[in-house]
Amino acid sequence: MLRPPKDYRIPGFYVYVDWTCEAIPRPFYVGKGQKCRFYYEKRNGFHSKISEKYGLKRVVVAILNDESLALQIEKEKQNE
Repeated sequence: MLRPPKDYRIPGFYVYVDWTCEAIPRPFYVGKGQKCRFYYEKRNGFHSKISEKYGLKRVVVAILNDESLALQIEKEKQNE
């Protein structure tokens, strides 16, 4: 688990992309979250297998106050 600074929460809603830690990183998961979800690595079986095999680097790509806009950006990123 990533360690958040004490009592830190990312404000509003955010969209993040999980990348492998290979020589040429690959995106393998796009998610939307709020508060401290960013810091918890577990998602699903597919996510666990990829992150265990290739490592995990999580990058926030958008921070928003509007959840519907965050969902829209999440879907767009999934289709890239």
